[in-house]
Amino acid sequence: MAGLYTDTISNEAGTTTYLSSGTLSNLTFPADHIIQIQQTVKQSRFVGAGNTDEQLVTDYNCSITPAKAGSKILVQYSFDTSAGATVTARTYMERDIGGAGYSKLAGIHGADPGGSLGDPSLSHGGTYVNWMMYKHAGIYLDSPTYTLTNAITYRIGVHCENASYPIHVGSTQRDDTAYHPRTASILMLMEVSQ
Repeated sequence: MAGLYTDTISNEAGTTTYLSSGTLSNLTFPADHIIQIQQTVKQSRFVGAGNTDEQLVTDYNCSITPAKAGSKILVQYSFDTSAGATVTARTYMERDIGGAGYSKLAGIHGADPGGSLGDPSLSHGGTYVNWMMYKHAGIYLDSPTYTLTNAITYRIGVHCENASYPIHVGSTQRDDTAYHPRTASILMLMEVSQ
């Protein structure tokens, strides 16, 4: 994971503040400014197991430890899916705060209709033909409750209705010629001051 930090901060009066200790905890940022950025770029493909369980995409997670109390986290993601035939599937996102355990990130998913109707999801993950890839991308401003030093981790998973046609992430299912692309899966987190 890569991080982006600044060593100077300009205030509204036009003066500049320099960080002497490399820490952001004693500085005041104007609201809605990006304080730091963390990113995961997964360049390898993922092939789901042949079952109908929810499956996390291996190595497709990203963590950020907020530098300021009360910050929000701007989450951006982009990935491609494929499968061996026409199949219905879904994708989902989970979040962990300070190692307390993962749970679905409710705000980024659709509403829960209850019963056996569709599960709240990040996107449709299914496919129509095995030589196509389908792009999934989005952005969401999360408002987690945390204490400073808590790492906040986000991860993405897939869930397929048919065990015979697992979901592929980052490649087509055919993946047999130079014309079948391999794509990166990107997950980016930005701390936004409040």
